Amino acid sequence: MHRLTEEDIRVECANGAVWVLGDPAFATMLVKERQSWLYLSKLAANESRRGQGLARILVEHAAIYAKDMNLKGIELETRVELTENHTAFGRMGFVKTGEGIHECFDRPTYIVMRR
Repeated sequence: MHRLTEEDIRVECANGAVWVLGDPAFATMLVKERQSWLYLSKLAANESRRGQGLARILVEHAAIYAKDMNLKGIELETRVELTENHTAFGRMGFVKTGEGIHECFDRPTYIVMRR
């Protein structure tokens, strides 16, 4: 999230929304509808605030929002090498439903998880 420019965030808002905890922000997540799922991306928490359940708070709100919008559920992608994230999302009820390959690679580079 820290690499996004102001223009990048504007584009994301045009296609979805940026959810923020705190003022100033200490946790953020981008959300948008994608093929009847609520797609979550760029879930991030300030390093000093990690381990406080902020990701879970954002994810739980997303699940409620998806249900209220009659979507199938929530979906995210996480890089293959970020196994700690796979575990954390698994504890939040996500299951692996697929894999994908970023451009210029010949092997899976991310996994798709849904709840």
